[in-house]
Amino acid sequence: MDKVIFRRIEWVSLILLLVIALSIALFSAGYLSMPVFQLGSGVALFLVGGLFLIYRQLTRKTLSLANQRIILSEDKFNRLFESNAIGIMISDSRGLVLDANDAFLNITGYARNDVSTESIFWKALVPADFQEQSDWGLNQLETEGFYQPIERQFVRRDGSRVWVLCGSATLTDGLTGNVVTYIIDISLRKAAGENALHYQNLIKKQQEEFRSVFMNAPAFISIRRGEELRYDFVNTAIINISKKDSHIGKTHREVYGEELSREDDLLAGQVYRTGETRKGNRFKVPVEEDKNTNRDLYLDYVLTPVFDHQGKVDGVAFFGFDVSDLVTANQAMEVVKNKFAFLADTMPHKVWITNAKGELQYLNKAWISYGNIKSVDE
Repeated sequence: MDKVIFRRIEWVSLILLLVIALSIALFSAGYLSMPVFQLGSGVALFLVGGLFLIYRQLTRKTLSLANQRIILSEDKFNRLFESNAIGIMISDSRGLVLDANDAFLNITGYARNDVSTESIFWKALVPADFQEQSDWGLNQLETEGFYQPIERQFVRRDGSRVWVLCGSATLTDGLTGNVVTYIIDISLRKAAGENALHYQNLIKKQQEEFRSVFMNAPAFISIRRGEELRYDFVNTAIINISKKDSHIGKTHREVYGEELSREDDLLAGQVYRTGETRKGNRFKVPVEEDKNTNRDLYLDYVLTPVFDHQGKVDGVAFFGFDVSDLVTANQAMEVVKNKFAFLADTMPHKVWITNAKGELQYLNKAWISYGNIKSVDE
């Protein structure tokens, strides 16, 4: 509709100019007779008058539409202002708050009386650490007439702070320097974000602590993931005993070779496929102390499944415990036991051993022969 009206005004203006130009030409022509001159002047005046009336009507219609739009815009603004959907305030060039809706007052903690007594100034709302951001916003208002919404803090009347999404624009109602500012309280979202960040940092710290505990534990700990069970984690104990620091991303076979991988492939594969824990005792592992010295390391171990966030088996964790001293002690006891049995069996005297309850544990050959006993259980 606006384009049609403006196009008509342009055409009327152009025709009016042509008629005026034609009239001037008639007045300057000296060779025309009086009747012709009078006729031409009358037609020109008629056209000018008609075009003027049309131009006036179009202008009035344009002004009426503009006025309706202003009224509609004011009505929309007033509805938004009074709806308290967002906080809105109007301030002057000094930063004095001239008006504010209830939402703005509720967010900032001020009362209606503070507005009417001209007690609220922009500078009182801006914390010192947000002053640079505020200066940037004022510069944008001067150069662009507005600035895009930004997250910032306001100082409430009681001195506490509130996070808001804030934007401003200069008013175009002839009130030079007046600014409309709108704010949205985002404290809950900010608090949620800060809590999430706090918990993320806490979880990260706990993960680092667990990793440090596992890394420095006296046990042998490793984690392998994926169908090929490639190493994802090995602790210091494994690195020190194996003298290999290139585990990550490799399979057990790639690190330790064929001989040490047969039983591991079988057991770890079962754990990965079934999700069931497997245990082993006294597993012997040859260890190279140096170029000329080797020893046997005995491990009690547990192979347990590792799960992903969906509860699906994602890998296998290995926990091994060095029981070499216990095995060595047991072997030494066996030697002593065998020596004792040899000495007791060669003696002509009858020798027996019972436990604390008096239950028979051992008879030498002399006792067995004397009592015609086939075994201790008889």
